Amino acid sequence: VFKFTLHGPVDNPWGSPNGLSVQAFDVYIDQDGPASGARLLLPGRNGALAADYGWDWALWVNGWTPTLYRVGADGEPEVVQTDIQVLPDPGQRKVTVKIPWSVLAGAPDDCQNWRYAALLMSHDGYGPHSLREIEAGPSQWQAGGRPEATNYPRIFDLAWPVAGTPTQEEMLSTYPLSQQPVEELEADDFAQLEMLAATVP
Repeated sequence: VFKFTLHGPVDNPWGSPNGLSVQAFDVYIDQDGPASGARLLLPGRNGALAADYGWDWALWVNGWTPTLYRVGADGEPEVVQTDIQVLPDPGQRKVTVKIPWSVLAGAPDDCQNWRYAALLMSHDGYGPHSLREIEAGPSQWQAGGRPEATNYPRIFDLAWPVAGTPTQEEMLSTYPLSQQPVEELEADDFAQLEMLAATVP
């Protein structure tokens, strides 16, 4: 179970089947550090995990096609067919996401040793990889703040402690600006994201 609490409204202006229209989330799970997995995030995010991590599972949460991925033998994301429940609570500004524990191929206690990264983006069915585009200046359908580069992240927020080092802002804004097509870039050419350990009561 993954729970997201947002500062803004959780509305459904475009009538998605599960009640989530505006926001989109990614959750990345690293089960064994850099020994296996991928550093590049899912396509369109324009980000990567820091060198100490490699995601084994990635959960994409949106209003129409929530999907679970694992890293295939070729290092590319591979769709895993499973039940994903997306449960928005507009009154509480929360979104709860449930997937079967068994699909992650680990014992329940294992999750205490895994690492996690949770991202907030904006859904746009007409945007790149169904993500809202970011331009130099904001407009009706695009966000603003994009630098003159191809490898800017389309990530609006990252779950991270307020006093964390580096800061969330530093992670999302520190990367070598590039004009090359993103398909030609490597993980180190993108913003480098750290991961969090699970908090055990």
